[in-house]
Amino acid sequence: MRNRGVRQPYDQTRPRSRLLLEWRASDLSASPITPGTATLTRPSSATMTDSVGATYAAPAGWPSWTVTDGAVGLDLGDGESLSFAFPVPEPCRIGFVFIERGTLAASSGTPLWAVGAGGAARLELTRQGGPRYRVTLTHGGQSVSAETGANPTTDGEAAAIHIEVTADGRVRIGLQERSGPYIDWSAFSAAHPSGLPSAWSEPAFEVNARDGGDHGDVEVRAVWAAPKGITPRTVWVRDVTTFMQA
Repeated sequence: MRNRGVRQPYDQTRPRSRLLLEWRASDLSASPITPGTATLTRPSSATMTDSVGATYAAPAGWPSWTVTDGAVGLDLGDGESLSFAFPVPEPCRIGFVFIERGTLAASSGTPLWAVGAGGAARLELTRQGGPRYRVTLTHGGQSVSAETGANPTTDGEAAAIHIEVTADGRVRIGLQERSGPYIDWSAFSAAHPSGLPSAWSEPAFEVNARDGGDHGDVEVRAVWAAPKGITPRTVWVRDVTTFMQA
């Protein structure tokens, strides 16, 4: 509630979040609702579909919003990405809500998102042979990883992939389909020999990219990262719309 007549230290009309990172396509903004800005890379125009099925052209550099089954997503194709500033490594859970648009059919190693550049200190979610999705934590020349089962999503399906990272550098991955409320978690990996890194080699969370390249193809609904002790929920409304609640 806004207190009229009292000087406020922040804009009370702007949604805010307690998470490390929270972005929602339903806000129709490339910027997250957590502090900071985003960088959208779209080098060319694209054709999108609105809520009544009409198509329109999104100019280069503009968000390519698209509506699938009544819910808004940001379509990111080859050469396109969305990146956010990301804090120092800490135990956390990361959620990625999307419509499968071909990433699972891409070549092995194609990223859905990645934190950190190169191989020095990186956390990433990639497509692997099987096909399946894999989370990998890499630093100090060593890596630990965990995978979903084979064929976890199908083209056109709404799903959420959850990642959990512990203080000793263990990772696990979970898939939540829109048809079911529960997360199908993998087993935790072994602890990383060096635990969590002290800093990411590049403190940016890149969606549909890794180190500025290797783009996939995905329709993104939401991205969030929560510190230990806060467990957001993914709630499916009308089967496909999602929102995050801490």
